[in-house]
Formats: sequence, structure tokens, C-alpha cells
Amino acid sequence: MRGKNKILLLAGPSAAGKTTVARCIENCVPTFSLVRSATTRSPRGDGNDSEYLYMSREEFLSCVREGGFLEHTEFSGSLYGTPSFEIERIISEGGTPVLILDLNGIQSLRRSSAYPIFAVYLFADEKTLDSRLYDRITGGGEMTEELARQYESRRAKAREYKALVEERRELFDAFVDTSKRTPDEVAREILSLLNK
Repeated sequence: MRGKNKILLLAGPSAAGKTTVARCIENCVPTFSLVRSATTRSPRGDGNDSEYLYMSREEFLSCVREGGFLEHTEFSGSLYGTPSFEIERIISEGGTPVLILDLNGIQSLRRSSAYPIFAVYLFADEKTLDSRLYDRITGGGEMTEELARQYESRRAKAREYKALVEERRELFDAFVDTSKRTPDEVAREILSLLNK
């Protein structure tokens, strides 16, 4: 596979399908492996907690000082980073690391990575994103006042994210629409683009 030894980066607004597509890529090609990010936030208990390595703020900052992260950032009061040892482990096993990052993380890797990267921006039309966000926030239940605030906040952030991407299009190698497509179809398109 020609994508070998590249780092595959996925970015996009909330509910664009990043994690679902990353898992489909892992299922399609077992050598692709979703990299666990380190974070100082608490586990949410939402079924996705295994995607993270949880650290105290002191442990995280110590790791930063020792150069243990490929990139790191702060978001909503919590620290997030990509541990270098996770990337090195996957590549040493002949695999391709898959990372889900924000725009700052991608920009940081473009500047500093020792490995070639392939960055993909996942997006969906506004109606699709709104529907996915609604389902994610309510979990099939009723929309409470608190959930409505979260929903509107995430919608606003998705619009802001889209505007930022328009200003930084050069960060990405490909743009893939996830609207009205299955995650498997999106995963296959990304793998095809990566192998060109």
C-alpha cells in the first residue's frame, strides 16, 4: 500500500464523521491504526473513552517539556496532544497512523513532522451536520434547554470551523464530502486518494 509510512490526518467540524470514518479505514486495511491522543480532560463515558490516554495536567506538561508530543494544543480548558511514542510504535510495526486533529494540530505537523503526511478535510452539508449534531446531543431523547444550548454552540463552532478552513485550504491534500454517503464509501475514497 503506497500510503505506508505516511501519517493520515483527518479534520472537520463536529459530526462530520471523522471517528466513524477512521474506524472504517482501520477495518478496511488492518495496517491503518487510529492513534490515541493524550488529554487532561475527564473521561465522558460516551463509549469513546478508549480513544484517549488520560493524564493529569502535570503529567501532560512534563511530557511536553521532554518533547514527548508530536503536537499539542489546549481546547476548552483541557490539553490534547499526539504522543510521539504512539506514532513510532505504529510505524515500527509497518503501519500507517491515523490522526484526528484540529487545524492547529495539522499546521503544527506540516511544520515539524519527520514523516510525510496526507491531510483530509471531511465536511457535510449544513442540513446533514445539523441532523447528526441533533442526534448526537439528544441521544434519541428529548431536547432539553441545556442540550439546546450545546446544540447551538456546536452549530456555531461548525460554521466558524468552515470559515477557518476556507482561509487555510493549503493545509489539506483532499476535501471529502460525507453527506448522503456511508462511512465505508468515504473510507474507500480516502484510501484511493492516499494511494494515488
